[in-house]
This record gives sequence, structure tokens and C-alpha cells, in this order.
Amino acid sequence: FFLRIRRPPSSTLYCSSAASDVYKRQSSLSSDEIQLYDGKSNHIINISEIMYAESDHIYIKVVMYNGKEIILRESLKNFLSKLPSEVCIQCHRSYIVNTKQIKEWNSNTLTLANDYKIPVSRNFREAVTKVLQK
Repeated sequence: FFLRIRRPPSSTLYCSSAASDVYKRQSSLSSDEIQLYDGKSNHIINISEIMYAESDHIYIKVVMYNGKEIILRESLKNFLSKLPSEVCIQCHRSYIVNTKQIKEWNSNTLTLANDYKIPVSRNFREAVTKVLQK
């Protein structure tokens, strides 16, 4: 018969200080910055640098203006809630677009500054048109 006694981990103080450091960094971000975690490291990026975000089931590919891509494991809805609604809009069930990066549009597609074409679905067409005509 063995009796096991569980002890709290000795690194509790380290964990709480690390968590407070992350909280301080997040709270010190300016309103035009966002912190993204790709599973390995945190990236602090300016929201204006985001071209678009494309969802593939539970993963999101965030494409930056400079061509850099960050892969996140997050829902598109949750990612959209972190972004300012006046800058980024959802135009398709799989796409979020930075409105500052749109070069031209019609009822079915958005053309970005890098000439990448993004589809506009019927469900989001009216909301996208309303935002872009402002």
C-alpha cells in the first residue's frame, strides 16, 4: 500500500511572474497593434500591415503586406473579434480583409494592393458594400 502526497510545483512563482509579464506586454500594446501566437512564438504586429486572413478549418493564415505569413490555431470568428471593425471586415466564410489594402472591388471579388483576388460571398456582400462605400 502506497500513499502519494502531491506537492505544488516549485516553479509556481516563476509561472505567475511569466504570466504577469505576458499580461503587461498585452496591455502595453497600442490600439493599432495585435499580438499573435503561432504555437512557437508571439508576434506583435501592426494591424495596418495585415493584408488578409484565410481560414482553413481550425487554422488561420494571416498574410502580411511584406509577404510574411503567420499560421494561427484559432477560429476566424475569435480572430475577427480581436481586430477593429472599422479596419477589418469578413467578406467570406473563410476570409477577413483589411479595408485599407483594398485596391478595387465589385460585387463578387475584392482586389488587394498586391493584386490578390478575394471572393465576396452572398451572405457578406451587403455588409462589405456598405463598409466600402463609406
